Amino acid sequence: AVFATTDTADTGTTLYYIPVIPLYRLLQGRRSRKGAQLLLSVCSYLCRIAGVPYYREDDSYLNWHYEMFAEMLADDAGNMDAEDYEQDKSALNRAAYYGDIMGKRIYHSYQLECFEQRIHAFLPRNTWDADCLKAARTAFDLWRQYPDGHLLKHAPETADEDENEEPPVRIYEYVSFISETKGGLFSSLSEMVNSEFNERTQLDEPVVITHYDGSETEQDSLDFERRLFDLIIDICDLINE
Repeated sequence: AVFATTDTADTGTTLYYIPVIPLYRLLQGRRSRKGAQLLLSVCSYLCRIAGVPYYREDDSYLNWHYEMFAEMLADDAGNMDAEDYEQDKSALNRAAYYGDIMGKRIYHSYQLECFEQRIHAFLPRNTWDADCLKAARTAFDLWRQYPDGHLLKHAPETADEDENEEPPVRIYEYVSFISETKGGLFSSLSEMVNSEFNERTQLDEPVVITHYDGSETEQDSLDFERRLFDLIIDICDLINE
């Protein structure tokens, strides 16, 4: 027997969902474009380097929920108010259309290639600009300090699952990009997600277990994950603001 300590990054019950349609709107605005470009580089880092799933990817957790909602909407079309149906259908189409546009921008290599240049060239004109610059510097420093940092680096090991038991809520299920975090479509999606999560008894969170057995081991920590989750919250606030 050896002494061991466990360190867990507490994520609470937060859905770390980053909206991309509001970011698209910010990129179109004359006064917000420069700040939004910084946020775009941050989102590119989060997606391409840190491993935050994108909802338009076929294997992403949220993509499955979008598809399930679309099927439910098609099945209930005859029983719904015509206006409500058109609003939900329009929101789904908007999520797919702008999601694909923003996906191409986020995945484009240019967003990371010019990341540092954008930071140095940016001159804030208001508080929102200054906050965008601060978030961009935080993301860039995180990337430089942890070049191999990834959302799932310290994810709990996946054990063989019992068919009769609900699996734990995975990290890549409550951290993701999403179309919007406001409006009727998001209300429906979040209700579906929370209903599913409420049926599960466990939640996966980043964890580091250190064994004190006298051997020389490299010190490990959850500094990257904690800073990553804080960054995601800040980015969501700036985009929605």
